[in-house]
Amino acid sequence: MDSMNDLLMNTEGDLAFQEEVVPTSTEELQSLLQTMTQRQKPVSQEEMMRAATMLKEIVSSSSPAVEVSKHLDEIDNLMPAIIDLNIQQARKDGRPDLVSGLGELKKNISLQKSIQKDAYQNGTNRTNNSFEIFTGKVAVFEPSSSEVKNSERIKLIKEGLYSSGSLMTEKEILKERPGLAIFSNAFLDPQLMDMMAKFSIAKVPIILDIDESFETQFLSRVNKVDSNLQLFDRKLTASLFLANLITTASESFANSLKASNYPAMVIPNCWSIANPYWTEKKENIGPTIQLGWFGTPENLDDLAAIRRPLVRILREFDDKVRLVIVGNQNAYRMFDLIPDSLKTYIPYIAQEEIPYILNQMDILLMPLWKANISNMNSDDLFMYAGIKKIPWVASPSSVSTKWTKGGILCSTLDEWHTNLRYLILDKELRFALGSDGFNKAATREIRTSIGSWNQAFNFVASFQHSGKKIN
Repeated sequence: MDSMNDLLMNTEGDLAFQEEVVPTSTEELQSLLQTMTQRQKPVSQEEMMRAATMLKEIVSSSSPAVEVSKHLDEIDNLMPAIIDLNIQQARKDGRPDLVSGLGELKKNISLQKSIQKDAYQNGTNRTNNSFEIFTGKVAVFEPSSSEVKNSERIKLIKEGLYSSGSLMTEKEILKERPGLAIFSNAFLDPQLMDMMAKFSIAKVPIILDIDESFETQFLSRVNKVDSNLQLFDRKLTASLFLANLITTASESFANSLKASNYPAMVIPNCWSIANPYWTEKKENIGPTIQLGWFGTPENLDDLAAIRRPLVRILREFDDKVRLVIVGNQNAYRMFDLIPDSLKTYIPYIAQEEIPYILNQMDILLMPLWKANISNMNSDDLFMYAGIKKIPWVASPSSVSTKWTKGGILCSTLDEWHTNLRYLILDKELRFALGSDGFNKAATREIRTSIGSWNQAFNFVASFQHSGKKIN
């Protein structure tokens, strides 16, 4: 039992302290585990020690989430039961810090097992028997230019491919031909364009992944003749021509590409549970409810459209509500008549800061009425809110009406005021919506999302080998 006592580490418990007797002998522990796991066969000493060793490795690791992912195949219903026993012992010992840490570990294990299940289902459900199953190695290339906004997308693609053993290393790329190549925004880098051409001649299937931020540039150039744009057009057109398939996170962008007779597929952006900043606990900001808004120059008019109900809410709940404006000082100035005690401005610098910023929000505001560009963007903000279990309030758009989970849609200013009041006053509603959003966002974790990429690989490889043109 000394080895079991060594396992007491960290997690959050929601149950009140209960004076229960913790088993002190191996036989009693095995009997209790058998009852907790509802197993007919008694828990063996070997199973206990294996689970105990595994738990100790996880909680002592500098990156517990990564360690959990390594052991998913070995974790069964015995592990949560042992964690429960340790939580019980920690409660009895008056160690709330250990109770908190162990609870979070249990949630992490549950989430990753759910993600693994979704990934398996997505991979099997999406397999079309008419497609050849791609089993080769994938080479991924991105521009050396700093112009690319969303390098996180390629980073996560690499992570997903690496976890499945499909990613080619730089040394492997120099020695052997890839089974398939992904190029990110290749038109930004002449070297990538040259490599695309060589791979095309060598009959290597090519996927061109384009950041949705280039959507407006693409639309402004389609079927237009402008001598000042010819150089960009040649690079863009050449990369589109060389690609067997074009992927993007924006559905409207994909539709625009298809309308111009380019083969395109939507693969949404994702996130990774291995990133500790996504899984860290949201900050406790006290009794104040923080209403958060992420700003860009394009969506300032959207915020202006709901300014009146927001001001009304801030004055109505001046002792309970605070407005958080991110990334747009002009938006902050829009509320000059509101006391500084009721508003905060946070400069938005890099994507890596998004988890920290979201930790300071309780409700995310996403008015998307006026700026047409809002209908072209991906659903990243909805996903980010879901990861952090933050309910959102949004106006209807092509993005919000498809996400559906985790928030409330408002079509009128009266609905904005009424629904914000409900959320501010009803903590249980905020919790329920946040949980729904989290369940939706969990399906976009990279180990699940890699199934979408596998579908694209199968699709491209089948047409490449058949010699048919992808329509």
